[in-house]
Amino acid sequence: RGVLIGQKSFGKGLVQTTEKLSFGTQLKVTVAKYYIPSGRCIQAIDYSNRKEDGTVSKFSDSLRTEFKTKNGRKVYDGGGVEADIKTEFITLSPVTTTLIVKGLLFDYATKYASEHASIKPAKDFELSDVEFQDFAKWVSGKNYDYTTQIENNLEQLEVSAKKEKYFDVIQEQLKALKTKISHSKDQDLVLFKTEIRKQLEQEIVSRYYFQKGMKEASFIDDKEVQEALKLFKDMKRYENILKQ
Repeated sequence: RGVLIGQKSFGKGLVQTTEKLSFGTQLKVTVAKYYIPSGRCIQAIDYSNRKEDGTVSKFSDSLRTEFKTKNGRKVYDGGGVEADIKTEFITLSPVTTTLIVKGLLFDYATKYASEHASIKPAKDFELSDVEFQDFAKWVSGKNYDYTTQIENNLEQLEVSAKKEKYFDVIQEQLKALKTKISHSKDQDLVLFKTEIRKQLEQEIVSRYYFQKGMKEASFIDDKEVQEALKLFKDMKRYENILKQ
């Protein structure tokens, strides 16, 4: 019926309910399964086959069954829905995530709105470099901190080195590496300026144009939306994808 753009779906294909048991416990029971028009269930996790430790894994490729859509396209069960045009999943940096979780972008957007009676239309609004510097100055006095993934990995490496008796051998290198990668909040505000500014712009836009405006402001940087617009300019490609 259409072309799917984005990343592979999680593969949720079960309907579950809970039954209360004694001692405050509950039993989760699968009572139904979702099926899509091609007749397949896209459930990715195979709960019917548990390992000895009780953990479960995804359906192996050998157990996945081939189906066909009404248009004759080959599709498979047991692993979510694959996108026809794949786009990269965007992960925000630790500093941007922390600014969002701590509510600092939210608070500054409220402050900005109280000082500006109006802004440009949602799709045209942009913070100037001077305005972003005002934000950076404002946030520098706020209490927020975070740990990057590379810092976590280095800490784990240090633990492993001590456990395996290599720490004394690489201690100086670890110390030098830790100093080199140690994050600075001020430096991160500069390094990840583009993504922080985009998130802040959307938050500010929501004060004036609400949820609709916030979405509209995000379209220009939305990879899926941009891929869709590109595809609509090439209907031959669109039709070829449907025939695959």
